[in-house]
Amino acid sequence: MKKTGLLLLIALSLSTVMSAQIRNVIIDADTDNELDDLLAITAAFKSEKLEIIGLTAAQWDGRNQTEEEKHQPCLNNNSAYTSWLLNVIILQLLDRDEIPALKGSEKKIYYKRGSENNKSRQSEASDFIIEKALELPENEKLTIISTGAVTNVASAIMMCPEIAKKISLYWLGQTYDFDNNLWTGEGEFNIANDLDAFDVLCDAKELEFHIIPNNVSGKLRFHSKSSIARLEGEKGIGAFIRERWRDPHYSGTQDGYWTMWDVALIYAITNPEWANEKMVDTPTGTVKRKVSVYTDIDEKKMEEEFWSYFK
Repeated sequence: MKKTGLLLLIALSLSTVMSAQIRNVIIDADTDNELDDLLAITAAFKSEKLEIIGLTAAQWDGRNQTEEEKHQPCLNNNSAYTSWLLNVIILQLLDRDEIPALKGSEKKIYYKRGSENNKSRQSEASDFIIEKALELPENEKLTIISTGAVTNVASAIMMCPEIAKKISLYWLGQTYDFDNNLWTGEGEFNIANDLDAFDVLCDAKELEFHIIPNNVSGKLRFHSKSSIARLEGEKGIGAFIRERWRDPHYSGTQDGYWTMWDVALIYAITNPEWANEKMVDTPTGTVKRKVSVYTDIDEKKMEEEFWSYFK
């Protein structure tokens, strides 16, 4: 083969790889919790690199539940439901209401390795995950992008362990000390809402597990005032983001920025050249195996990519 022909073949091959679509994607999000979930879901649907087949709602109140399944007074006990409602609205605003929106469990799981009292949480979301994983041929995997507590994913694997090998899970949570190679984030919001669910996933040896810790995803931050200004005149999803951002909880932070943890996860998946990963051991107390952890992101390119949707 002539040199020019070989170069053309290589260029075409690289182009195909770079533009390859990730198929069979489910986004599992605690959407009503904070602003960045909304932007992350928007970024995922705006990307041509993801074939999204479902949007499931995760709970974000598990840290306030006791083992007796009660809640402390005055705390949110329908967080999966309100996240599901928001998911329905988002899909309508994106003109993607053909995508199923499914509600997940309101309660965290119970899991201790070897216990006879382990309890998964069956829900529309966990059933959907099982159904879609089992439908896939042997050489394909279900990709799950989780931006909250991993209750729904862990429940699905507890209910149907054979699907673990059929799933590639990308999750935002935990904290990792890269200097000392230690997991340090049991108090981090997403993991704290279902610590046992995280243990289930670490113990699932055949599960492909990618984690972006909050001290890495937290590098992506958008300035609230200038971001709201960028969205002036927008309709549909842009207007919805703008009005939600105007809530003082999001726009009134001390330094004027909002951290876009969940958006960072989406772009780390769709643009792997903007992120670095390495294999590390699972935390002490779980089955010892390797999982993939993101170590760095290109936050500038991620921010540019998001705002390119609203020019």
